[in-house]
Amino acid sequence: MRSKIILFTLLMSVLSLTIICYFLNKDLVLDTFTDYSPTNEIYFKSPLNNSIKFSDISFATSDTQKNMYAIDNNRNKIMKIDSSGNLVFKLDKDSIMPYLNDNANISANPIKEIIYNIVDFSVDENQNLYILVDCFGIHGRYVHYSLLLSYNPFGKFNREVYCEIYDEKSSPISVGRLKGLQVKNGFLYFYIKNVEDSRAKIKKYNCETFTFENCDSDINLNYIADIIGTDTDIRYISTTQGNIFSMDTNGNFNLIYPSDKVSNQRYIPFNLYKHNDDLLFCDKNTNSIIRIKPDGQPETLYSLNFLRKYDNDQASFFDIRSIGVNSDGNIMVAASEIPKDSDKSINTLTIMTLEGKVLQTINQAKFSAKDIFLHMLICLLAILVLLCILYLFIKLVKNVLRKKLWLKLLSILLPVMILTLGFSGVRIYTSLNQDIIESEMNNKLKLIVHSGVQHLDVEKFNAIKQPSDYMNNDYNELWQYIYLSIENNRNGNLDTESEYIKSHVDSSGITIALYKYESGKLFTCIDFGKNTMPFTPIVNNRYFIPENMKDTKAVNISIYNEKNTKFAVTPIFDGDGKTVGFYQASLNMEGIQLQALQLINQIIYIMIGAVIIFTIMMYFLIRKLLKPLKELEEGANKLANEEWDTRLSVRTQDEIGKLCNTFNDMTEFINKYRSASDKFVPSLFLKNIGLDNITEVELSGIKKDDMSILYLSIRSFFDMEEAKIPHDSFELINKLLGIMGQVVRTNDGFVSQSFGANLIAVFPRSASDALKSAVEIEKEMLKLNISRNKQGKESIDIGIGIHKGSIMMGIVGESERMEASVVSYVVNQANELENLARKLGASILVSKNVITDMDDSLKYKNRFVGKFNIGEVLEVYDVFEGEEDFVKRLKEDTKELFDEGVSLYLSGKFNNARRNFVEVIKQNHDDIAAKLYFFECDKLSEKYQSDELLKDWNGVLKIK
Repeated sequence: MRSKIILFTLLMSVLSLTIICYFLNKDLVLDTFTDYSPTNEIYFKSPLNNSIKFSDISFATSDTQKNMYAIDNNRNKIMKIDSSGNLVFKLDKDSIMPYLNDNANISANPIKEIIYNIVDFSVDENQNLYILVDCFGIHGRYVHYSLLLSYNPFGKFNREVYCEIYDEKSSPISVGRLKGLQVKNGFLYFYIKNVEDSRAKIKKYNCETFTFENCDSDINLNYIADIIGTDTDIRYISTTQGNIFSMDTNGNFNLIYPSDKVSNQRYIPFNLYKHNDDLLFCDKNTNSIIRIKPDGQPETLYSLNFLRKYDNDQASFFDIRSIGVNSDGNIMVAASEIPKDSDKSINTLTIMTLEGKVLQTINQAKFSAKDIFLHMLICLLAILVLLCILYLFIKLVKNVLRKKLWLKLLSILLPVMILTLGFSGVRIYTSLNQDIIESEMNNKLKLIVHSGVQHLDVEKFNAIKQPSDYMNNDYNELWQYIYLSIENNRNGNLDTESEYIKSHVDSSGITIALYKYESGKLFTCIDFGKNTMPFTPIVNNRYFIPENMKDTKAVNISIYNEKNTKFAVTPIFDGDGKTVGFYQASLNMEGIQLQALQLINQIIYIMIGAVIIFTIMMYFLIRKLLKPLKELEEGANKLANEEWDTRLSVRTQDEIGKLCNTFNDMTEFINKYRSASDKFVPSLFLKNIGLDNITEVELSGIKKDDMSILYLSIRSFFDMEEAKIPHDSFELINKLLGIMGQVVRTNDGFVSQSFGANLIAVFPRSASDALKSAVEIEKEMLKLNISRNKQGKESIDIGIGIHKGSIMMGIVGESERMEASVVSYVVNQANELENLARKLGASILVSKNVITDMDDSLKYKNRFVGKFNIGEVLEVYDVFEGEEDFVKRLKEDTKELFDEGVSLYLSGKFNNARRNFVEVIKQNHDDIAAKLYFFECDKLSEKYQSDELLKDWNGVLKIK
């Protein structure tokens, strides 16, 4: 029953694990449920958590079915959300990284570690998703690849559309050169920026045939920031100088924004979106959504004041991240805000009409009821698996550990070692990560910002006042200064301005940005690598510049962490000591974290290796130390299996050696005790009545079975001279019984009883064993007689009778006095056969069933001596195999005549039988059986003179 429970538990565990693995295998689920795509994330959250909150939306749009798509989590995740706010699927590191690791193009140009950003995406009419991924090296700064990947409506990977591999020395910083994804009329459009002037080369991809087509509409415009539109209609292009141009199909440009530039007015357009022929975009300076109709003037749809009014002015800042238009013509706004009473931002997706009516606002993607149900089911199954594992562990402890001493020792030593190594590993990692890496990174950033702000040309910095100043002389000189500050380490060049940094710090992975500070507001001036438009407002000042660093003349450097990035920032002062900006250096810590994770993995591998080596060493050491105990256990098992000659070798003089000596003394005593008990009750007798040893003896131990009885008698023993002297009598009888008993035991029998000059032996297995013992005893007696005759002593004559039948053996007596006994008429008949042998002049007489049971391999010489009434009529055989050679020869020579005479006697032909016996007697004068038949034939021939009188004849030879 216990084994069945264990088996059932194992089966339930396997079943549960199979179900869990099934639902966690995203590809398998997508292939099975074509209309449903569960997310991996849900299966690792609390059962009470039924949604994923937006954390940092950077871009969002919708498709023709009103599904919403959003890039979230610092550009590491993209989600598809249906019109009800339910999560359809999510693409993140678990979905994208396996492809990046297996990609053939990337494998040919390997990166030690890959960090990625989801830069852009677009959705076609069939809801196929195209995402643009920038892949970075370990420092998260230089873009090594830009990949354009396609996914089906259920989040399953389709194919790679395009891969741009950048040259090592010309790798873009922070953002790749692929941009502007848009799908229209079955074609996917995107552009690739030139290295020198940011002009764009257009790519056109057929979504039906999966091939690229020629597109001659490259855009020759400097400082392109964004492009929207196709080669069949009007394109709109924004630049990093704050302008928006329209381009017709002939390639002609027209400035449409700003249409009427106001003095000192800054224009920061971004996130162009084309709806029919209208252009929608955001202006970062006013934080508003603007629409431009064909040949029309810019029109503000929503302003920051309107959005604050909708939010009841509860936010300390409100930042529009992106806009889009769904199939109903409603505008979808992705925004971020921080409530006044909180430090945490809230990201929302809002659906609004063009008139400003809010239709829907969500700040999280909900899991469907089916997701939640599956989640609860998997949690229950996980609990079941844990319970099964706990149950099996308890069973292991109970059934294995308590039986194996070396396992007990390992179970104590291993956890101690694992805890010790684990604690040491945590201490090493903590010390290295916090005390060394953190300190090194902080010092690196501090050194860079301190050196950078000291060598910064503040006059040129103050000369930049408008977005249109992008890449003018002052801007370009500052940009070149920052570039040289960073790139010289990469290319091995030296410059007087960067030599200080070069000599003091490796600036790999560092990104530098300059910010303007005007009237308590913060603006981007130069964000190296991102090509951010100058004077883009930093809405959340708290994120970039700590409060204690504003409006202060003290030169200090602040270090803080945010979103996997470490920042160091210090104020920039003009000649009057006024804070005019901030110098910021940042380091993407994601690569450092990957290195730290590698360190953890290495520590874990070292720990695992150490545990394995320790386990192996301790295993052999413990086994060596416990080897004497193992030998002691094996010796005890052998002793339990009645291997009474078991002895242990003693190699040491310690406690185990003393224990082995004690064991050897014990086995010696047991052997003496067993030998003594076997002399009174044979072990074979005990086994045949179902007992293992003499300690189990009780009066109820009785067994009935067919067995063979050998009855042996030493003839005329008490007439011998030796028998007349008591001492000699005992000595002789013990010697004879010793010879006979040894032969009996050798042939799988046991001596049941010996009394006077008689012996009774039982053979449980086969009559052949009894017959073989009788012949061997007779041969032993012949050898003994030869020795006795040489000593002038008289020969010893024995007689043996063997019969097979049903007998009962068991323990008889009373509770304080018991003995082994065989009770059966078979014993009496064996005795009668021995008496008959004395009268017939034979040594061994056996009944017919003994001859019948005799193995063919024996083929002992014998002759049929007729029927005799010894309580019942038996057919009796004379086995003369063991007699003296001359007697055996005479009986063998007359066997045919004798057998024929017995046959004639049995058929009532007494005269004919007498003639045969006369012939036998002529050849063997000492054949007593032939003589007895001869005399009996004379009597019976006179008695049975007619056939009528033979009707009552039974063929029995009567002997007085």
